[in-house]
Order: sequence, then C-alpha cells, then structure tokens
Amino acid sequence: MWSVPGLTLSAPNWEINYQGKLTDNTGALVANGNYDMEFKLYTVPTGGSANWTETPCKSGTTGTGAMIGLFSVMLGSKFTALTGVNFNQTSTAPLNVNIVADGETDAT
Repeated sequence: MWSVPGLTLSAPNWEINYQGKLTDNTGALVANGNYDMEFKLYTVPTGGSANWTETPCKSGTTGTGAMIGLFSVMLGSKFTALTGVNFNQTSTAPLNVNIVADGETDAT
C-alpha cells in the first residue's frame, strides 16, 4: 500500500480570464478609461439565447478599465458565477461581448 503525502483536493476555479483590445470604428485604440461591458455565453454557435450573462459595470460600480486599448477581466468573479454553465458540451459555447451599447459581437 502507498500514499501520496501532502496531496489535497480543491474545488475548481469557476472563473475565466479574458483579455482583449478595444478599438474604435477606424481601428484606432480607444482612450484610457472605464467602459461598460457585458459578456454572454451561448449553448449554440449561432442564434439561441444566452445561458450565462455577466455585466461587470452595474449601477454604482465602475466599468472595465482599458489602458492603451487593452483590458483584462475575470469572468464569473463579479456578479454571476459560472457554476451553472455546462462546459462539457460537444459544440462550442460562443462568448459574445457588448461594449458601451455598440452591439453584441462574437468574441471567438
């Protein structure tokens, strides 16, 4: 019989680190500042409805910060946990992003 000293089991981290670059309609980097961003995960590649949504900027909070157009967020860490999302699917779950009400776009 054998054992593994110091082996401990821990719960999974239900967060996703997502990084991106914000540009305007001409392709230039946006100014430094906070931007309202909404993230959605879908169960089907096109159409359907979101099975998870997180809006890092809500009333009384600041938006997601962008420095030289670059941003980084931990999805699932602020308002909506990812524990209800089934990541064990045969099809891809697209991540869509809506920035400052410019309209939702596929981030994949």
